[in-house]
Amino acid sequence: MHQAARINAPLLLPYGAEDLRVPKDHGRSLRDAMTKAGNAPEYVEYENEGHGWQQMSARLDFAKRVETFLGKHLQPAAP
Repeated sequence: MHQAARINAPLLLPYGAEDLRVPKDHGRSLRDAMTKAGNAPEYVEYENEGHGWQQMSARLDFAKRVETFLGKHLQPAAP
């Protein structure tokens, strides 16, 4: 959290609300610190999910978010 202001690249932060390995409070803290620094990440929490997505609805939503995120932030290589 102390280095959040140094992150200047776009960031997608997906969290499972029931994740025991990476608690959502950690993600929320990073999200809040980055937002305060002026570089708000794209953040999503999946209810009833742990460290990986088991529900098909979460998998589909995540895949769509990744596709949108990459389409928005990746630029074609210069010739």
